[in-house]
Amino acid sequence: MDLSDSQYLIEIPDLSRAPKLKQLILRRCTRLYKIPTSLGHLKQLIRLDLNGCKCLEILPHKISLEALEIFDFGGCSRLKKFPEIVGNMSRLSKLCLSETAIKDLPLSMEHLTGLIKLDLRECKNLSSLSNGCCCLKSLKILTLSSCSKLDTIPENLGNIEGLEELDLSGTAITGLPLSVVHLKNLKTLSLRGCLGLSSKSFNKLLSFPLKQRKRSPNPMGMLECSLQGLWSLTKLDLSYCNIRMIPDVIGSLSSLKKLNLKGNNFVCLPESIIQLSNLEDLYLGGCTQLQMLPKLPLNMYVIDARGCTSLETLSFSPEYDFGPNMNLVNCVKLIYNQGKRDLFSTFLRHRMIRIIKRGYNPNRLSYLTIPGSEIPNWFRHQNVGASVNLQVPSHLLLSSKFLGIALCAVYIFRQHHRIYTQELCLVKVNGYTYFGYPLSLSEEFGKIESYHLWLQYFPFTRCRWKEELDANEFTQIEVTFVTDGPGWEVTKCGAHLIFEQDIEDLNQTKPGSSSCTISPYYEDDDLGDSEKDAKIKESRDDEPPHPKWTEHPNLIENWIGNSCIQGQGDSDCE
Repeated sequence: MDLSDSQYLIEIPDLSRAPKLKQLILRRCTRLYKIPTSLGHLKQLIRLDLNGCKCLEILPHKISLEALEIFDFGGCSRLKKFPEIVGNMSRLSKLCLSETAIKDLPLSMEHLTGLIKLDLRECKNLSSLSNGCCCLKSLKILTLSSCSKLDTIPENLGNIEGLEELDLSGTAITGLPLSVVHLKNLKTLSLRGCLGLSSKSFNKLLSFPLKQRKRSPNPMGMLECSLQGLWSLTKLDLSYCNIRMIPDVIGSLSSLKKLNLKGNNFVCLPESIIQLSNLEDLYLGGCTQLQMLPKLPLNMYVIDARGCTSLETLSFSPEYDFGPNMNLVNCVKLIYNQGKRDLFSTFLRHRMIRIIKRGYNPNRLSYLTIPGSEIPNWFRHQNVGASVNLQVPSHLLLSSKFLGIALCAVYIFRQHHRIYTQELCLVKVNGYTYFGYPLSLSEEFGKIESYHLWLQYFPFTRCRWKEELDANEFTQIEVTFVTDGPGWEVTKCGAHLIFEQDIEDLNQTKPGSSSCTISPYYEDDDLGDSEKDAKIKESRDDEPPHPKWTEHPNLIENWIGNSCIQGQGDSDCE
């Protein structure tokens, strides 16, 4: 029976005459305030869903629903008490009590032996978790986020041996029980916004001693006995905890893939982080005290350091096979201390070489965002505004040596807002849109008042449009940046077609050397805007063509821009 959104339903009749009822769905019946006692004895009821019944206050004192599988009271904000569990309710797999006014749960929760997911998020009055909940051997997901009065977790939490996800974000806890080291299957742990963990309390939180309960005089020693037991942990969220130091022991989380440290106050990361060989994503946005990053694991995919205004050093070297996507918005000190040329050339080299060696994953694009106001010289096609056109001999795009296209845009925020702005980079080939890549930009970690560069590489290795090209004709490629909201403006953009020779050139280039073939920035700070724009539009007829081109001189003469790739003999470095 589904009576969802019945705004005038105040109470439901006696259900004892409907013993075969299997589903009772009353979602968003906002005037419903009472459920009859007879509901607690419906032996064949499989689903009971009253999500969003904001006036619901009264439930049966006891329930014995043997067939029940889904029990959803989320958003019943006046519900203060959960019924006693009587008899066998082993089939119940999902219990949602989020956003209710419940203060505690009965010990009889232990009878829910088949429960897999327990959702108690935003239960603002919940001050403790029943020991009965910690007897649920089948429980895999426990959500307690934003339970702001919850300051302790039962000592027997470790009994939930199958627990895989534990969300304690936004709670008032200052530590975890000793038994947490027994959660050998725990994969996700979120402590986001647990301000009680700041400073010394953070060490106490992660200190899960294995044998003794009394506090160790050495919090770092306690910590070393902690995380080492969570071998299955793949996601750890410690964001916005006011943490001032990340301990070395974090390097023992051998399965960790995602580490979120946003909004904290530490100055550096421990060198042991390089031991996290499976780490892919590192989030550091808003860590305004962070000054240095040590060498990081080679397999990393994302480093998000937006708003790390004190960051000065990123440890990498030309021979260090390290090329993650990096968001370095407002990291002005890093750019001027580390060197624009090194950062740009290293990014290109490692990202493209990695794609060739390991294959292209369409779900994982390659990008770099850094402060800057000029398109690097390396991009052979440049234009003022939000679009750039390339007219390319089709036979070059059909060549097995053609790999993809690198794009670059200079952007600035004309209006400031914290919300995400969704932008789109469109790539059209002969008028047809073959690529559309979303770009998410925000001022979550402070205003973006300076110009920034966005760089991205798109492999063209699996494009059906190649079948439509005529080797004897030209192909028109148009790159356009569009936005769905105000405030974001692209002032200049550029493109560069990538061939195998470019990879060879990049692989041989040593950042900072006088013989490098990449000069990422114009340094014409004394030029006016009109002079700079004119410089961008200059033709490069004086530059020699790439050796490949001599095979088709008739096409070269007519191709606008004269060249799409840079040969080994070209050099824009001073």
